Amino acid sequence: MTPLLVVDRPGWVRANVAGFRELLKPLLDKMQERRGTGPGNLVLGAVGGKVTGVELGMLLSFLASRVLGQYETFAPATRDLPSGANGGGRLLLVAPNIVHVERELDVEPHDFRLWVTLHEETHRTQFTAVPWLRDHLESEIQAFLEQTDVDPMTVLERIREAAQSLAGGRPEGEDGDDGRSLVELVQTPPSARFSAGSPR
Repeated sequence: MTPLLVVDRPGWVRANVAGFRELLKPLLDKMQERRGTGPGNLVLGAVGGKVTGVELGMLLSFLASRVLGQYETFAPATRDLPSGANGGGRLLLVAPNIVHVERELDVEPHDFRLWVTLHEETHRTQFTAVPWLRDHLESEIQAFLEQTDVDPMTVLERIREAAQSLAGGRPEGEDGDDGRSLVELVQTPPSARFSAGSPR
């Protein structure tokens, strides 16, 4: 049975930081190698790491206020958060967001919560019904990350732009955003071509 965890917004952020850390480790390692060991690069790495951490925190905080539920495919096994089989796969329900939306829509709480849970359960079913899907998705993500620019300053700038776009609350299509998704805001041209299915 898939573990089910009801969390608040900070709990959702913590869970996703852990998941991103596991999934993006190869990319972060590559960025660390690119930084080098010279005095200037060490300072840049230290400052850039703190700024990137703050801005990633801003992005996750923004998203945490909107997510109702999530099936975590790549959830790492941790001491305080239950993990699914083979170190991955758990359902997260973000209680404050669910309560907010059900009140806003004036719907029956029991029915709405059941609907959110069943919706996330369909994602669990997708991944457990075909055992190869998780590995396939992971390999596709790794291939995508290989196309990602690992220059620390470039990555930092893309994260900063995405954070500013979200923090500004601009409507889709305004101020040069063109209605792009969060992924589109931070990806490079090669990774965009990969996402579109063009030859690698």
